[in-house]
Amino acid sequence: MALCDYYSGFDFERIGTASVQFTDSGGSWTMMSSLGQYMHINASAVSDYNPFVTAVISAITAAVRPVTYAVSFNQTTMQYSFDVTSGSSNLAMTFVGASGTIMRHILGYSGDVGTTAAAIVSDVRPYYAIRSLSQGVSAFSDEYEPDDGVEDEEADDGTPYSISRYAMPVYCD
Repeated sequence: MALCDYYSGFDFERIGTASVQFTDSGGSWTMMSSLGQYMHINASAVSDYNPFVTAVISAITAAVRPVTYAVSFNQTTMQYSFDVTSGSSNLAMTFVGASGTIMRHILGYSGDVGTTAAAIVSDVRPYYAIRSLSQGVSAFSDEYEPDDGVEDEEADDGTPYSISRYAMPVYCD
């Protein structure tokens, strides 16, 4: 049976403002998130939480930059990826202060990322995303009783007898 991924929602009203400073060919600019309830995955059909990657793309689009970014979250690797698709060949990310630390944790980066022409991909597991290391509740077996509740024995004089329990124990794994 496969291991499970667990995603928790996060609410900026509870955790505070989060920000990241981007540096591209158009200079430096800061993306901030301070409102909304999000998850790393799209669970909007069953909850009030929206996909965080959509909010990041919207914030980047609203910034009206001369640079176009491609942003994605890969559920298989649990990594965010930022890549410049046009207008520049270099990108850097800086996480400043307490709000930067919050954003760094949410996006899954261990620290600032220097200027690079390659895509910037998360290097640690993002907060609010858990991947189990061993099978847990997902490998639950139904309750069962031992196969044999009666023990056959023999007395010193060779007379057979049996021992049984009043009630069988019930196990589950």
